[in-house]
Amino acid sequence: MSDVERAVVRLLQGVATRDTVIRRDAWRRLVDVGPGAVPHVLAKLDSAAWGARPKGPSFLYLGVLLSLLHTLDVPAFRAEIGRLRAARLHDRHRRVVDFMAKMSDAEPVLHLTDGTPVFVAEEIEDRERIAGYVARWARTPGVALGDVSRIDVIGWSGDMEYVGLYRICESAIVLTWPAGRARGLLRWWRRIVGEHTFYHEVGHHVCGHLEGGREPEQEREADDFARWTMYAAHPWFFRTVKTLLLPFKPIVHLWMRLRRRRTKAAPQSPE
Repeated sequence: MSDVERAVVRLLQGVATRDTVIRRDAWRRLVDVGPGAVPHVLAKLDSAAWGARPKGPSFLYLGVLLSLLHTLDVPAFRAEIGRLRAARLHDRHRRVVDFMAKMSDAEPVLHLTDGTPVFVAEEIEDRERIAGYVARWARTPGVALGDVSRIDVIGWSGDMEYVGLYRICESAIVLTWPAGRARGLLRWWRRIVGEHTFYHEVGHHVCGHLEGGREPEQEREADDFARWTMYAAHPWFFRTVKTLLLPFKPIVHLWMRLRRRRTKAAPQSPE
């Protein structure tokens, strides 16, 4: 088995075991190899498994292999998408193929000053305005995108368990956004939530986080980065809010002292 074949196997092992470090290292090894890795990726994609009911993480294998192929060679990716669509696929595997085809065919709405492409899903209204938000947030002091490969804004749906993602292997940022247009305070609130989410995901990238999932320490670091970056982006707003709330500070302290006294004076329940 060649080194490239081992890297492909390691990539799939990382997917199966949810080991982000293994997956990231194998991904970067294959990207460094470049087009020479394409035949080995195509060999893995040439499998009868896609026609059967998914077993274990097979649909994840399909997605990561297609994503890698797109990174290595776009024409080869499009040819493979055509081959797979003509083949007999299980419905879940076909949805993966259709999703990857849709993502790859999209054109960036704009490029940031460092060249990073910003993609906004077609079902989202005001795509140019939202991409403009991202471009403005990326200019905030302290935001260092470095080798971020792309930024995607996808449509948000109620069954999603996240509002943003940092895809470690691809060094890509994903934001969610409601598809419908909003006005007034709702529009302002969506922008604030989107901005904080963007800074949070950038925080994962800047801090070099490698663990997948919501690891508590990483989430705290990303939250700290987002909080200070929000302050850097809107210093006058936060200073004004702080000034307006200053007269209420003694009242808050008094309330906290009274609450502590009540807690101490409350009778203890018998053991």
